[in-house]
Amino acid sequence: VFKDASALGSICEKVIIPNIRFRDEDEELFEDNPFEYIRRDIEGSDAETRRRAATELVRGLRKYYEKEVTELFSSYINGMLNEYAKNPGQNWKAKNAAIFLVVALTVKAHTVAAGTTATNEFVNITDFFTAHIVPIFADGNAPDPLRADALKFLATFRNQLPDEMFRESVRHVISFLACDAVVVHTYAAHTLERLLVTGRKTGKYTLAHFSPHVESALTGLFGALGKKDSHENEYVMKAIMRVISITQEQIVPYAEICIQKLTEIMAEAAKNPGKPGFNHFMFEALAVLIRTLCKVDKAALHKLEGLLFPPFQSILTEDIVEFSSYVFQLLALLLQSHDKPLQSQAFLGMLGPLLTPALWERPGNVPGLARLISEYVEKAGDTIVSQGKLEGVLGIFQKLNASKANDHEGIRILNAIVRHLPLAAYESYLQQIFMLLFARLQGSKTNKFVRGFIEFLSVFTIVHSVEKLMEKVNGVQAGLFNNILSHVWFSESTFDGASFNDRASVVLAASRVAFESSVLTQAGTQALWCVYATVASPWLSAFVYTLWNSLSYHDETWCAIMLAVHMMNCACIWSCV
Repeated sequence: VFKDASALGSICEKVIIPNIRFRDEDEELFEDNPFEYIRRDIEGSDAETRRRAATELVRGLRKYYEKEVTELFSSYINGMLNEYAKNPGQNWKAKNAAIFLVVALTVKAHTVAAGTTATNEFVNITDFFTAHIVPIFADGNAPDPLRADALKFLATFRNQLPDEMFRESVRHVISFLACDAVVVHTYAAHTLERLLVTGRKTGKYTLAHFSPHVESALTGLFGALGKKDSHENEYVMKAIMRVISITQEQIVPYAEICIQKLTEIMAEAAKNPGKPGFNHFMFEALAVLIRTLCKVDKAALHKLEGLLFPPFQSILTEDIVEFSSYVFQLLALLLQSHDKPLQSQAFLGMLGPLLTPALWERPGNVPGLARLISEYVEKAGDTIVSQGKLEGVLGIFQKLNASKANDHEGIRILNAIVRHLPLAAYESYLQQIFMLLFARLQGSKTNKFVRGFIEFLSVFTIVHSVEKLMEKVNGVQAGLFNNILSHVWFSESTFDGASFNDRASVVLAASRVAFESSVLTQAGTQALWCVYATVASPWLSAFVYTLWNSLSYHDETWCAIMLAVHMMNCACIWSCV
């Protein structure tokens, strides 16, 4: 039935086109409730609308009769475009319907991240874009819904456009940021963000291409946030974050004004934090600025703190729950850029209040606080010890260790103590630390906790020695170290979810246990050798594989050396067994 041209024509005329046309209620929604329009149009929440139903019908017909449907529907598309050409001012809804139908007919596979990944081979997207979308960009009097259509079309088919056309489109998109219509400048921000991501991944649009437009893009984006109903526009803030991230060191000339504007926006948003996505991208933009500026010019650190500390202090003083977790993470980022020993009186004065137990009761605070305290241990370890604050830090570890949700953050703090404080500073607490860890291991262990526990043992072994670790563990209970080796360290080590540095620590520490200590040379340790032999080869294989695939260590000579070490290690293991 559907192969018949007259049947297909009847479906197109009487069902599809009437349901994809832009109606008066769509125009009202576009103007009066723009974010609801956006939610339906580009966020995929229009599952039960007439336009979505018509789109699904087009896709179903195209799936089985692609050539026939494309040829027939193309004639209707051309008819609507001709209708628009007769009177563009009055008949713009015909072009809106034509663009909508082209998209429905063309897209065969689509993802949010990549845009369109498969298209109808019988539709020439480049020709349609050149003939019917580019003129909308150039027309200063084009209706706002058509401008939104053009931007959405560009975002949808960004992968299919030739490089030169892709690059030229960015300039048009930036110009649309100045449009007062919320939908248009929102789509412009969304499209710009998607173009920058795709351009970087594919090489279509590099930093060299974008550099001349950085200032105009930032001006347009911050200007859009000042427009009516867009003060907390998530799409615009995400685009600001992306521009700052993409431009890297070239953001430096604009960094101070960006921070000033972002802190002003943050202060306003703090009065009534209502949009989590907007808040997240705002703080992410600040994080990128901090990382970039501190990398390029450490002298900028004090100016940064002068700009950021007042709003941060207000947020923490007024106990704005939605923002406090972000503030702790940004403080950790700032502290990371300081030299040690820490000289900043502002940071030193903040340490005591950060150890207040009540501050750690909120789960959202814990990741940022744990990272911040770990940075304090590294940068101001001597101060922590001399002022008697180490017990407070260890009290935080004890609290986190008891939590299945946050035990890994406790291990993070513990590892920082081992790495950055002299053994004499915390040696008297080690027995209690191990007792807490063993109690958790015995009572309510999880895979995450076991991985963290093994990482801690590995860090301690690397910083001090296997013999020192064995002494402290056996100080809790005689012979406990061998038991931990065979039943936990060697048997339960896993690389799932571990970072490169954590994997390296586990491999290095285990090798030291096997070959640089007396642990496995004692009588009665043959069983331990068997356990080690069973797991060491997969460990080392996984580590060498990770090393090879790591961008930071992608060096053939280095990997060849590691592979040789791996093979010799395996040979030693089996010869000893």
